[in-house]
Amino acid sequence: MKKLIVLLIFSLIFSSAVIASNSPTENRLDIVATRNGAVVTSVEIGEIIRVTVSMTEFENLSSITPSLHFNPNVVQVVQPYTNIPFPRQHLARPSPQFFRLGPAMGGSWSLQRWAGAIPTPGELNNSDHPFLDNENGVIGMHLRGPSMSSPPLHGTQVIYYVDFLIVGAGNPEIRLSQHTDQHHDDLVYDGHAIYNVVITWPLTPPETFVHETAPQLHAFGPEVFTRNGQQRVERLADIQSGEEIFATFDGTGRNIPSTARLIIAVFDNGRFYNFDIGGGDSTNYVAMPENIQTSEIKVFLWRDLGTMQPMYWKTIDR
Repeated sequence: MKKLIVLLIFSLIFSSAVIASNSPTENRLDIVATRNGAVVTSVEIGEIIRVTVSMTEFENLSSITPSLHFNPNVVQVVQPYTNIPFPRQHLARPSPQFFRLGPAMGGSWSLQRWAGAIPTPGELNNSDHPFLDNENGVIGMHLRGPSMSSPPLHGTQVIYYVDFLIVGAGNPEIRLSQHTDQHHDDLVYDGHAIYNVVITWPLTPPETFVHETAPQLHAFGPEVFTRNGQQRVERLADIQSGEEIFATFDGTGRNIPSTARLIIAVFDNGRFYNFDIGGGDSTNYVAMPENIQTSEIKVFLWRDLGTMQPMYWKTIDR
């Protein structure tokens, strides 16, 4: 009986070892947000953050589509080096490029370099990629391996970087793009897949899913709403002529003094039109002019009325 129990124990240990040895290495894509090289979880309006997209452990990687989703009312993609926001429209293969390729791209394959490339127009149906849509909040990115032999991607390698400007308060919602986002010409497909990975057949079965880690970010700053509080105002197009608006500020987790005052000011064609000074968390309603398109809204959180030192601010002018 004892021999039987010992045999059963060894059998279970051996089976577990075989299962563990045959378990595939976790395929993972990481999206990390940093400011000045440090990982961040909270940001403020006006700051620039860098989003890094990297991959870990992919065998026989033929091509990848690491497209990103983002909330365009909170973040906007800016030009590398100049930090100037790209237009709020769909841009296919824009110049200058809105991204920078990471160490995993280009050159010759090595244990530290997958050596991927951006397909030329027409190659792999790629005439529209890479693309940027600052209007709807999507980055379209399609990349291929250096050859038909589909070399592996070992360890963790950075694919590309994108710089964002924080333009509003809320959740930037930076993550892998999904087919259900219904963005224009987004190659990421539906099903259980959140990420399109093509692996050369018949070396291994095609991979249709990877583990994703996305940044948990919150942008602090004042927000503007229409009078009924249902419409968040991020652009002038969100407001009707003559409509009333107000500003709010959520200072949770912020060191906001009791003397703080929230101010909303409306300008009509460059001329001062309307304003209100509230407490530290909200203002009263102010009316917009009839000609919305030439208007401008400015919101400030001052430390106090004596020094008028701005702590947070937001501008809506288009």
